[in-house]
Amino acid sequence: MFITDSNNLLSYRSIALVVIIIVIICMICGFCKRDKDLTFHHYIPRTLHSNKLFKKLFEKAYMKSHGIDLCKDCHKTVHEFWDEKTLGKEYNTKEKILSDDKFRKYLKWIIKQD
Repeated sequence: MFITDSNNLLSYRSIALVVIIIVIICMICGFCKRDKDLTFHHYIPRTLHSNKLFKKLFEKAYMKSHGIDLCKDCHKTVHEFWDEKTLGKEYNTKEKILSDDKFRKYLKWIIKQD
């Protein structure tokens, strides 16, 4: 649905504002909310996409697309905290990662670094 002005015409100013907001949101880390260069974290690590168990549990398209944009610091930390099978089996959502006390402690620390 397009945003319209009082004359029911497409408001380019409104669309431009929405685009700017989307771009800003897309540049913010999904965990620490810092404005950094982002990388895509697959909740099911790519190395597991051909694993029989994971192919049985999840569709290929889901495994490829299900994830979150993270800054390099948060992405690196996720992979340092858990091996790939643990990530795929136990920490395969944002909520599950954020439920971990050690990761929440890391987030409190990293947010203070900027």
